[in-house]
Amino acid sequence: MEKIPKPELSAAQLARPLRVADLSELMVAIAPTISEFVARATEPLKARIAELESTQLKYCGVWDRFKTFPANAIVTDQGSAWISKTETRGIRPGDDNAFWQLAIKKGKDAR
Repeated sequence: MEKIPKPELSAAQLARPLRVADLSELMVAIAPTISEFVARATEPLKARIAELESTQLKYCGVWDRFKTFPANAIVTDQGSAWISKTETRGIRPGDDNAFWQLAIKKGKDAR
């Protein structure tokens, strides 16, 4: 970000009524403060967005014992949908609840 020079406003300038001619100097003077405030205020939002984006669910198709599934992968297996709790490979959904969470249970006759 480009650093904007910060002009100093004298006490006399600050005491007199604001004129249109003073707006340019005033904007230059307060821009860095506004920029810093906005950066601090939006930092928690940026962190939260990054956190949410890192935990997005992604459909990865039908479960396959030879495929590695990342955490938060959605797979289908035997008519049900499962979400992986952690990266997993070779562990069938339903066999170990430490790795898989049932999301949608199959209906009658897998419909």
